[in-house]
Formats: sequence, C-alpha cells, structure tokens
Amino acid sequence: MKKTIVYVIMSLLVLSVVFAASVSRDLPPRADPNSELAVKLQISGADPSGVIALEEELPTGITVKDWSVTGAAEAKEDITTREKDGRFAWEFTPSGASATVEYKIDLGASDVSFGTLVYFDKAGQGKVDAQTLLVAPITCGDSLCEGDENSDTCEADCPKPAPPAAEAPPAEAVEEEAGGMPIGAIVGIILAIIIIIIVVVIKKKKQEVPPK
Repeated sequence: MKKTIVYVIMSLLVLSVVFAASVSRDLPPRADPNSELAVKLQISGADPSGVIALEEELPTGITVKDWSVTGAAEAKEDITTREKDGRFAWEFTPSGASATVEYKIDLGASDVSFGTLVYFDKAGQGKVDAQTLLVAPITCGDSLCEGDENSDTCEADCPKPAPPAAEAPPAEAVEEEAGGMPIGAIVGIILAIIIIIIVVVIKKKKQEVPPK
C-alpha cells in the first residue's frame, strides 16, 4: 500500500513538471560597417498559459531603433517594454510554443559585443551568453564566403569543391575490353575446353591399359 502511494505521488510530480522555455540569439557572422542590423531572439518551448520576459544587454552606445514580436497573444502596443542602463526588455504572452523577438540597431565602424540575455517564465529562468559581432567590410581571407566572393575570386574563403570520384566502368565496357565477347561466354568456353581435355586424358589412359 505504501509503495502504491509513493508511485502515485511520483507520477503526479512528473505530470506537474513544466519545462522552462529556451531562447537563442541569432547573429550573422559579420556585418558591414555603418549598416542596420536586425537581431532575432528565437523562443521555443514557450508556455502560452503564462507570460515570458526577455532582457537584452545591448552593446555599449547602441540603442534599439525598432522592434517587433511574432507569436505574441497581445498586439504590439500592449506588449510591455523597458529600456534602462543599456538594457532593453520585453514582456508578453506567447500565443504558442514558439515566438520571435526582432529588433534593429545601427552599427558603427567597429565590432560590437552583446552582453548576457536573460529570460524568465513561470517555469524558471535562463540565459544566453555574451556574443561579439565582427563589423568589417567583406575581405578575402577572413574565412567567410559571402557577397561577391566565389572560388574564382577568393578561393581562400570559398574553396573549390573536390572533383567527383571516378565511377566504375559499366559491365558493357568490361565486356568490350575483353574483345567484345560477354564474360559469361568466355567462362563457358574455358570450362568446355577443360572438360574436353579431361575426357581426352581419361580415354588415353584407358587405351594405354593392357588387356588382361
């Protein structure tokens, strides 16, 4: 009886567990100097029955110029936002298991470092570690194949594909190399010759045996 009660309690605890959402920050490997950059915060495993809050640590001297949320139950004007001390926060109710926050910033001429992104929902909290974005013009030799670069203009960034492996010749070609005669016919002729030789040898031995 006690074991049954323990199993029931454990089952109820397992069923009551709600996993916290996960968030990722999508950045390109490089951005042009003095350009506009769109940063996406991808949310998965969200719980539509509660709110989720995200707080982004922006690069030094950078401010959010525009933003949008896809997958929110509220309209944009009803989403709670806050900007203070280089951090920008959003709070909204997901309409499903996934949502995307996209915000735009203006870049300068040097690399930018994004700080820690923290997020909260009713199941717990999590974070996305700091990331640094390379801000530089397209340059051959930076290990990024992009823009107008290709294997002809910048093989260092865009290596040429390896040549295809040589294919085995088809059976017809092998037969042609054997003199135009099918391999099966050649094997048959060889077997016939061996049989004829064996028969001749046997007959010859019989003829050589003296009569009793």
